Amino acid sequence: WSGGRCDYGYGFKLRLQSRMQVAAIVVIVVAATRNAVVAA
Repeated sequence: WSGGRCDYGYGFKLRLQSRMQVAAIVVIVVAATRNAVVAA
């Protein structure tokens, strides 16, 4: 916490990025599952 607001903003950006990655993975898994169900 040496930078104060800068460190907080950096942590928030990292958290947002990881959350977007998780959301993208979920979307891909759901799409793949839907394709498998349609194919079967």
